[in-house]
Amino acid sequence: MPQQPQAGGTGTNLVIDTACQPRVAHSGPTLTIQRSGNGVLVSWPEQITGYRLQAKNDLSTTHWIDVELVNGQFTEIPLAPTRWYRLISP
Repeated sequence: MPQQPQAGGTGTNLVIDTACQPRVAHSGPTLTIQRSGNGVLVSWPEQITGYRLQAKNDLSTTHWIDVELVNGQFTEIPLAPTRWYRLISP
């Protein structure tokens, strides 16, 4: 049983909801990123469908750019020192 603060004192009551159900995060496909000459090759398992590949250079912005795939893969020579990729499902 939680202890109540003494008269005139200060305190904090903590309530823990034990009926709360944990949420499981959906695990999507894993990207493979490999060096290919001066560029990078981005791919994922071909049996995974319904995803779009996006890229951007700066994580502080909210704008991602869809990239075009060739045979389910994407190859580019990055022009920025960092490049971020993600798969999204519609």
